[in-house]
Amino acid sequence: MKRRVVSYVDEIIIPSKNIKEGLEALDEFLGILAEIGMTLNIKKCTFLTTEVSFLGHRITKEGLLPGEVKTDAIQKFPTPSNRTEVRRFLGLTSFFRRFVQGYAQIALPLTRLLKTKDAEPFTWTFLEQESFDTLRRALYHPPILEIYDVKRQHEVHTDASSNGIAGVLLQESDNGLKPVMYFSRKCSETEAKYHSHELEILAIVDSLERFRMFLIGKRFRVITDCACNGR
Repeated sequence: MKRRVVSYVDEIIIPSKNIKEGLEALDEFLGILAEIGMTLNIKKCTFLTTEVSFLGHRITKEGLLPGEVKTDAIQKFPTPSNRTEVRRFLGLTSFFRRFVQGYAQIALPLTRLLKTKDAEPFTWTFLEQESFDTLRRALYHPPILEIYDVKRQHEVHTDASSNGIAGVLLQESDNGLKPVMYFSRKCSETEAKYHSHELEILAIVDSLERFRMFLIGKRFRVITDCACNGR
C-alpha cells in the first residue's frame, strides 16, 4: 500500500486524517487481502474509530495514553510483602515509564530494595510506600503524550543529580510544547560521584541516544539548567 500501515504480528492500524481518507485506505487494504486470499475476523475489527487500543496503549485523536487493562492492574496491585512482588510491580509500571517524569528517581527506593540479599529481612518503610503510591498516582492520571510528527519543531530538556538523570522530548503544538516521551535512569555508583556539570552532560548524551530515532536528521534544541554547558 502507498498509504502508511502500522503492523505488529497480527495487529494492524491504518491511520487517516478523515473519514474519506479512511474509507479509501480501507478499500485499498481489503482489496489487497482479497487478492492474496486472506480474511479478517470481523469480531476483532474496528473501523473508522477515533480511539484504538494497540500494544497495551490507547491511541486517541488527542494523543497516546497507557492501556486501561494494565493501568487497572497497577491500581489494584496490593502493597508488596516480598521482593518478588516488588519486582512484579516494577515490571508493570516500567512498561509505561515513558509517561512518568523522573520514573527512575521515583522508583529508586523500590529498586534499592531489590539489591538487598534474599537472606536479609524484607523491610518496607515510609520511603518504599511513598514510591509505590507515587507511581500508582502517576499512572492513574498520566499525561497525554503527543503523537510524534517529524514536521513539527522539537526540544529536548534534561536534568541530572547524583541519584539519576532524566530527559523529555517535547513537540511544538497549537498549545505550546507538549511531551512526546519521558526518559530517566538511575546513576551508577561511579556516575554518582561525577561533578554536577558532568552529570548534566551525561543526561544530554543519554537523552539524545534515547530519542535518537526521533531526532536524527533534523534540527532541534537542547535545554539544560547547567549554565556552563550552554557556553
